[in-house]
Amino acid sequence: MNRFAQGPAFEIARRIELRGSATWVAVIGSHSTPEPSELERLCAELESLTNRQTRVLSVAGREPLEIREVLESPPDDIVVVYGFESFSQEDWQALDIHRDVLQREGPVVFWLSKKDANTLCRYAPNLRSLIGRSFFELGPEGGLMTEQERTKRLQVLAEHYGLTDQEVIRRAQAGELPRDPEFAEWLVLLGRGDLV
Repeated sequence: MNRFAQGPAFEIARRIELRGSATWVAVIGSHSTPEPSELERLCAELESLTNRQTRVLSVAGREPLEIREVLESPPDDIVVVYGFESFSQEDWQALDIHRDVLQREGPVVFWLSKKDANTLCRYAPNLRSLIGRSFFELGPEGGLMTEQERTKRLQVLAEHYGLTDQEVIRRAQAGELPRDPEFAEWLVLLGRGDLV
């Protein structure tokens, strides 16, 4: 059984923003098929922090190679893919072998149960390496950052660096902002991930 780090939806969105467009992330929820409220919260957080459209796709009942066609329309949004409970060992192996056809401009977020995640890790090693360390187990509420928490974090960053939000944006636009992860986080929290 693999152990996965816990992370809020905010951290997932931040990881996508920092790693760039063609990013693969795995979210580990309590079930293979998320509750509508879980999906809604995750998509809202992703859209808020990345300024990208988020699309939800169920792969239940689809052949592994059918998934590509659906991922490509459009090719640059964030796609949350779920419904892997019906995937057999052979399905994961087929998806792993044909992983190159799944490459796209936009990020892919796999919603998996712990069982699905362990099966992926065991039978799809190349997919696992594409996801890398970006496996996140969501907390009971999806780990979403509230507006109050976001405001508090922005205040902490402003006090620590002695800068205002506007100064950070201006420096980022001028190419004068250090490449520190904290500044990338700051921009994402301000909804300006486009400047990272």
